[in-house]
Amino acid sequence: MSRVEIILNEFSKTLRPVFFAPIGHYPNRKEDVYKLQTSSEQATRLDEDLPALYSWLGTPIFADVVLMDSNSGIILSLETVLVEVRNKKNIVKTPVQGLTGTFKEFISNGDYEITIRGGLFNINPFKYPKEAATNLIKLCNAQNELHVQSDFLNLFDVYDLVIEDSRFIQRAGNQSNQLFELKCVSDIPVELKMEEQ
Repeated sequence: MSRVEIILNEFSKTLRPVFFAPIGHYPNRKEDVYKLQTSSEQATRLDEDLPALYSWLGTPIFADVVLMDSNSGIILSLETVLVEVRNKKNIVKTPVQGLTGTFKEFISNGDYEITIRGGLFNINPFKYPKEAATNLIKLCNAQNELHVQSDFLNLFDVYDLVIEDSRFIQRAGNQSNQLFELKCVSDIPVELKMEEQ
């Protein structure tokens, strides 16, 4: 990278907060209250209506992910994410003599395997998003399921998940962001009741 390119790159980082002022409503982690959307009658940002949230660059946020830990009270909104959902059915395959292939017996639908890739960003190009990164690390270390609000994940009836694996990636020359990748599985909370004998 030439010296001119480095100077232009740093200059653009400095002016970005000036020229790209936030418009509309940007989620405030302390003031906004996110509620689980368990009703299909509620409007979501996946509808044809205008989205309710906008990023700092003025682009619409259609499929954000909000993670909530009921034990610690941490609520973290992830606006810049891409979500991948994978489902594998539990099927017993039995070989039968004289039959080409196997006999398949459906047992149940397996857990959804969910991969969340994205980044945490600070509008100040010289400051690291420490608070958001700290909260995300705490959520990754939680020893219980997390509640999740996501218009996209709700299509699959996923309202709780467990983080199995997490990656935090650094990029050279980028101190105002923290990239991450979370590998999760869907969860259905089950309450066990003990009967007195």
